[in-house]
Amino acid sequence: MFSRHGPAFKQLAVSWAANVAGDTLVAVALAGTLFFSVPSGEARGNVALYLALTLAPFTVIAPVLGGLFARLRGVYRAVLTAASTLRTVLAVVMMMGFATLWLYPLAFGMLVLSRLYGISKSSMLPVALPQPVALVGANALLARIGIIAGAVVLPVGAAAASIDPAVALALAAVCFGLSAFSS
Repeated sequence: MFSRHGPAFKQLAVSWAANVAGDTLVAVALAGTLFFSVPSGEARGNVALYLALTLAPFTVIAPVLGGLFARLRGVYRAVLTAASTLRTVLAVVMMMGFATLWLYPLAFGMLVLSRLYGISKSSMLPVALPQPVALVGANALLARIGIIAGAVVLPVGAAAASIDPAVALALAAVCFGLSAFSS
């Protein structure tokens, strides 16, 4: 399944699967925090804030990445590795500051790095394919791989979070480490 499009695509697919698994574990770990434990009557403002926070990384990163990728063609792999490595560090730091207000900027950093990884992955995909004509099929395959990785790790993350959310974050750090290693 992974190696159908060549060895570079295989590495990218493994890195992507590990990254999606880490994202899933972070979401499961954060499910019981102040992010999601608000009564429904008071949730409107929080939902608007959540949407603003999820869109903010695009406004922060997209203008910078466009220029960076245009000037330095070989930077894709370095950005993938750096984003995954920094997410590993953030997951470990989040484990230590899980019950403090530091959770919010750490979660925002996790979101920004997630978007950075996603944008870099999309930029690297044509370079990783032996035949760029197969771009649509390869992108669809990566989407399926991401869905499978998230679905496989979800019950593990739920079980880990029921023990302690820090355990789910530790597993996320392992996934992000694997993503950094394979990218």
